[in-house]
Amino acid sequence: MSGGRFHAARFLEEQARLLATAVAATQLGRAPVWAHKHGEKAFLKRCAADIEQHICTLAGSVLAGSTVVYEHYVAWAKRLLISRGLPSTELRQRLEILFDHLHAEMRSTHFNYVERPLKKVLTKYDELPTEIESYLQPKAPHYILAHRYLALVLAGNRRDAYKLMFEALADGVPLQDLYLHVFQVCQYEVGRLWQRGELSVAQEHFCTAATQVIMSQLFLREHDASSPNRVLVACGVAGDLHEIGMRMVSDIFEMEGWDTHYLGASTPISDIVTTVKEKRADVLGISITISAHLPTLLETIQAVRADPAAASVKILVGGRPFNTDPALWQKVGADGFAGEPMQALAVAKRLVDGVPVEPQPVETPPPVEGEETCEFPDDAALEELSRLNNEFVTVRRTLTKQNRELAEANHKKNQFLGMVVHDLRNPLTVINGFANLIPMVGDVTNQQQDMLDRIERSSSYMLKSIERLLDITSIEAGHLELRRERVGLQWFIDQQITSYTIAASAKKILLVADVPEQAPEEIFVDPTYLSQAIGNLLSNAIKYSEEKTEVIIRVMPEGTQLGIAVVDQGPGIPDTDTRRLFEPFQRSKAIPTGGERSSGLGLTIADKVVRAHGGHIDIESRLGEGSTFTIYIPLQTQAAVRKQPRS
Repeated sequence: MSGGRFHAARFLEEQARLLATAVAATQLGRAPVWAHKHGEKAFLKRCAADIEQHICTLAGSVLAGSTVVYEHYVAWAKRLLISRGLPSTELRQRLEILFDHLHAEMRSTHFNYVERPLKKVLTKYDELPTEIESYLQPKAPHYILAHRYLALVLAGNRRDAYKLMFEALADGVPLQDLYLHVFQVCQYEVGRLWQRGELSVAQEHFCTAATQVIMSQLFLREHDASSPNRVLVACGVAGDLHEIGMRMVSDIFEMEGWDTHYLGASTPISDIVTTVKEKRADVLGISITISAHLPTLLETIQAVRADPAAASVKILVGGRPFNTDPALWQKVGADGFAGEPMQALAVAKRLVDGVPVEPQPVETPPPVEGEETCEFPDDAALEELSRLNNEFVTVRRTLTKQNRELAEANHKKNQFLGMVVHDLRNPLTVINGFANLIPMVGDVTNQQQDMLDRIERSSSYMLKSIERLLDITSIEAGHLELRRERVGLQWFIDQQITSYTIAASAKKILLVADVPEQAPEEIFVDPTYLSQAIGNLLSNAIKYSEEKTEVIIRVMPEGTQLGIAVVDQGPGIPDTDTRRLFEPFQRSKAIPTGGERSSGLGLTIADKVVRAHGGHIDIESRLGEGSTFTIYIPLQTQAAVRKQPRS
């Protein structure tokens, strides 16, 4: 890039506000009649805002060395002026005044870079098109679906618009098709309608925000995590609030198996460079929606190239200015350009594979989101809402992606844990067995017997812990398969009492069964798993109860569900503990009364078993008064037979 071009663009950027004010004042003096309709103050404000945007766009065009980009912007501005009922001659005069001011204010060596694009658009001004054909074409794929979707979002009916898209997915329309042939096309059309004056800024912002949210909902619902082997970092440059186009690109990449990190709109340069390095990105995708952001894009690319740890990343650019001038990507120093998501995917693959990328012309440069819109002060609230919506959608997707990664890490952890504990179980069983066998093959001293007893107790505890670890890893891995059968309820409760009578007797605790007459005769459950769940509750009740107290198993029929409560007279559980007791390895602050030990997995297993039965566990506890753990399971009428009243 020549120094003169750089200084010319810098002058335009730095003097844009002052130049715009001067041009507006000059135009008002030459044609005061144009200010009569809205008043002098309103005219000056609108005119200055418009010409400032022209100057910023001209700066980007000069910096990139592309007269086509500025020509396209002027054509857009001309159409906008006409759609608002204003004479197109107003813009021509404004550009002529700007030309005169720049000629007077700039050095001749710098003005040369500005003169060419301004003269070109003034020469061709009358030939610039004043209308754009609708993007909703009857022969296009999914035309009817796109037409219905646009009608719903324009009516403010986001709920039905989402329902329409969800039903289309259910009917077999690929998500990529909805992105390319519905969302993208409708966003182009929204931009066109706004430019024609048929939509307000508020309507345009609502349509964009609604589409962002609907895309997010569908993507998170439909997309399954894969095992990516290539990394994309995608973003919009600082100051550019439009994000939906790059969002589509990022989603398409992820659907195709890439590990994508979308930073959202208006991303600071430092954040882009940092993320490229941290994620070891293969491709950096950057989008700009208006030509005024070209200087920021150039600064971003230069910052990435200047960092040794990020310099090797392939830079893929996109957005309206690049659609306008297909050679522009080379001028800004990018590695490739794409005009739409599927093309971006193909170009990115070529870049990563080291295949040279040639310029690819775009037939019709589409406007996205009314992307050339000037940011008037009155639109500040809408721009802020757009920014917040962008951030919300980005954070939501990031959290969902992180949850998937955590779930995958948890699955791998369970696999590893399952292998470890399985390998430990056999040698521990041998140790436990020999500790019991040694006294049978010879005399041992009292001291030796005490040591053997300790070995037996410790190995038995470790075996129980391992069994529970195997249970929890199996359950979390989805291997919990219930084998339901009809079981006599009274018999089932008696079995639980019998199983824990010895443990209770050691502490002189009385186990009591309370089964009312109106309880079902039978229940339809997996007796092995449900026994394990209730056993864990009974074991805890005995463990934390004082000697000479009672532990009750109480059956409570309640409508369509059956409650089985384990009631103790222990120390109770603090409220701060009850919320986390069902998490793995969590224990109450209460201390077992007989010095017993706990793995912290019993309640976790019980909770998962009960949930597999379609039920849940409730806790009621008061400090100093005891605790009640109640298992609730649904009663299935086809499998539950109630007792007949006794005569």
